[in-house]
Amino acid sequence: MPELQSLYNIDSDRPSVRFYGKNNLDTLRREIVNSRADEIFSIYNHQHFADKLSRTYLKQVLDNTQKFKKLYIAAHKVLDAKLHSFLDHDKFEVRYLPFSRFNCLCEVVIGDKQVFIARQHDSLVIRDNLFSQTLKILFNTMLDIAEKFD
Repeated sequence: MPELQSLYNIDSDRPSVRFYGKNNLDTLRREIVNSRADEIFSIYNHQHFADKLSRTYLKQVLDNTQKFKKLYIAAHKVLDAKLHSFLDHDKFEVRYLPFSRFNCLCEVVIGDKQVFIARQHDSLVIRDNLFSQTLKILFNTMLDIAEKFD
């Protein structure tokens, strides 16, 4: 019976994964905003997701977190005009990584205990503290080598 008990064990520290199908980016972003994480880390590939960049979403994230750090992957070190107004925001930090070396095919957003992964047609939410902490270490390593925007 221990196996049966483990199936119904609703432990808050137990990892979980949710899959979102096509056209659910707004739902995923609403979940990111509502997570109210102390810090949000984002790996954003402008080559793949330029059409999905939203000032409204960025403002909502900044309103609901203490710090928002973004790795901006692009072919050239030219920041999208939608981000310029956020550069002086004390909660926001953005750095550049070249697309030729860091072609991440997903947008990855790391919260306190959740990781949000969006692809072109679907997305996932992974709720696991250990996984989230591990990706934060990776993110901060990448942030150290990324270039600041002038």
